[in-house]
Amino acid sequence: MVEIFQTRSGSINALTVTVPAEEISRLIDQFGRRLVNQNVRYYLEPSTINKRISKTLRTPTEKRYFWRYNNGITMTCNRIVHRSNKTISIRAPQIINGCQTAWAIHEYANETGANLQDVAVMLRIIQTKNSDVQLKITANTNTQNPQSNRNLCANYESQINLAELFKRMAKPVFYERKDGEWESLPDSQKSRFLETENIYRRIDNVKVAQAFAAFSFDDPDTTEARLNPTEARRNPKTLFDVTLKKYTRIFPDNPDSTEVYLVPALLMKYVESRLRQKAKELSDAEKKWDDLDDSQKDVWEARRALRYSKIHMVGVLGWVIKRKYKKYINEVAEKLLDSIGDFAGPHGLADSLIDFASKVVEDFALMQVQNNREEYDPAILFRRGETWTKLKSTAELRYGRESIASLLP
Repeated sequence: MVEIFQTRSGSINALTVTVPAEEISRLIDQFGRRLVNQNVRYYLEPSTINKRISKTLRTPTEKRYFWRYNNGITMTCNRIVHRSNKTISIRAPQIINGCQTAWAIHEYANETGANLQDVAVMLRIIQTKNSDVQLKITANTNTQNPQSNRNLCANYESQINLAELFKRMAKPVFYERKDGEWESLPDSQKSRFLETENIYRRIDNVKVAQAFAAFSFDDPDTTEARLNPTEARRNPKTLFDVTLKKYTRIFPDNPDSTEVYLVPALLMKYVESRLRQKAKELSDAEKKWDDLDDSQKDVWEARRALRYSKIHMVGVLGWVIKRKYKKYINEVAEKLLDSIGDFAGPHGLADSLIDFASKVVEDFALMQVQNNREEYDPAILFRRGETWTKLKSTAELRYGRESIASLLP
């Protein structure tokens, strides 16, 4: 298919075509890196998007849908000659958008046994000899609102099925899968999720993923596709990267329980509320900083770590649950959901658990302050892989001294 855009004088200004993918590979063979001299970047082999493009080409059942999945390629040239419905000649071609697509195709074509038959790509060709116009086209076609991994996954079966399960709960919960989904909901439909005045049963899938990953998983940092509190805090975007195993570990296509997600999400909501209270206490203490002695300052320095520990506190809560029940499974989640609270706020059990997690973080941070005061930086502390291992050791010590497990249902 060829769609031609003409100037008022009748000359060809631009056209869009569907071309065999092998034609793109042939152009790269002919021109090499010169073909993308005007692009904003060259091929970025390790990137997530490139891996996704490559995976589509390498999956026999997906490859034929490449044209549908891909945004295509934009190219400029000095001259277009439209000879027939099947033949177009261009002079001095330059790929200005879609370099990653073009090079993924080329790499696949050069693989032994690779077959580009039935693979097509949309190509937009713009004729211009004006270098300023070409620069503006390059800038504008590469300046778009970036889509988050979360939005790209919104219509996956795993997300749709989970959202439907949340709606079917005795007290329906709105599971937000994409940006603006809640805001676009009519008020008449929002009322279905009303908990109390101005409080709705509503959760965001990004927070669900972080809370669930921190609460439920405890992989060592050497594990591929690892999930643990540090990873959930450090690399939240990767939790929705469908090219990684992390995504399917968190979101299987057919989830059989909402409670296993809702318990960590609610606990994280309560932790956030507690940390807001702690932030005010810290602010008040800092006003009196000069009146504190060194040991008091150490304590308050340790408490500063709470600002950065939200995900790790949720991880400690999950550690307590697994320590008591050996596993975090549907039955355990159902018991906990009846005891920890609701969207209006926590019940006594949740408060006690969060007290425990706060003390664990403070104990751990105080040791870091006292051992290396000059190097202590709480913002960096919770991005280190070893932090989670040390936090678990601290939790074990306090678990042995307190009767937190006896409070659990």
